[in-house]
Amino acid sequence: MFAAKVHRALRHRMFKVPSENFRDMRMFSLIDIPFIVAVSPRVWYRTMRGLWIMRRHLKARTWASLAEVYPRAFMTAYAYLLHAWGRYSRCLDNLLRQPDDALVAEIFLRYVCTIDTYIDQRDSRALTIQDYRYLARLPAVRTVARELCARIAALPLSVVEKMSVLRCIVRYRRGVVSPLLAWALQPSDDLNEVIAAKEMMTGNLWFTWSQLLGYIFRVPNVLANGASSCFFGIGMMLQLIDDLGDTPVDDKFHAQNLFLALARQVPNEWHILQDFLAVQEELFLNWKWVRTNIPQIYTNAMVLYAGYMERVQCDTPQSEVAHELVEVVERLRHLAG
Repeated sequence: MFAAKVHRALRHRMFKVPSENFRDMRMFSLIDIPFIVAVSPRVWYRTMRGLWIMRRHLKARTWASLAEVYPRAFMTAYAYLLHAWGRYSRCLDNLLRQPDDALVAEIFLRYVCTIDTYIDQRDSRALTIQDYRYLARLPAVRTVARELCARIAALPLSVVEKMSVLRCIVRYRRGVVSPLLAWALQPSDDLNEVIAAKEMMTGNLWFTWSQLLGYIFRVPNVLANGASSCFFGIGMMLQLIDDLGDTPVDDKFHAQNLFLALARQVPNEWHILQDFLAVQEELFLNWKWVRTNIPQIYTNAMVLYAGYMERVQCDTPQSEVAHELVEVVERLRHLAG
């Protein structure tokens, strides 16, 4: 209850964009309080300490940072996820002392976000094949892509290893365009198709992000594969939380949304949700209202969420780190709700 009140009071500052990258961001801000309350002071302190070490070794002054499109709260959470990946992969010390190499993974996420921004600015039903051909020629996309390639070229890896990093990115880009294109040309209300598309776009995004880091820091295959599977599940848990909150905006712009897809499976509650969305003015969907007024939809969403959570909890190579990741995401979910 206390965390929720603090969250509401600081909401406007929490979502301020652009924020600051890892080099420039302050080590503490009042808007960190909800994150500290949610994840525990111990986890926050460990994250900030790791960030302080990274800054001591960081040579880059500017880069295509996620801070340009996401608020400080997200950047703090990203620092935690990055360090959690390092602990899982048993290369945290190398990660903290070679932060410039880890920028490739962040710029990859920024590259995908730049494409998503263009798509999100348009009604999904109005997208065409020409839009997707045009994406690669957008100045913003080309700028980030050039920096990504330059960062890969500068990695202290062999040519073969650099090609593995590049192929990893190309595989994701090719794989994600197909479901996006299918949705744009013929939007689907089928729950299984929406889940498959979301897993391809979001789950596979974090899977690929983990793979990139694994190649860059030469993580053994067993750990690298385990980390990628773990972050696939974490990515989908976060996606479902995000989709529930973003329901008003996604419904207005006909964007693909897991929660809306689940809601359509319960016709009597779907109409209640639609009537509510027609009059509500809040940017985010109220979790308390969802639990009270459309309980079956909420239950179905939590069943799907629990499936992804179980996937992470059943992880074997590094179960301690996997369980902590689940605990942190669960704390963030309760804060959001």
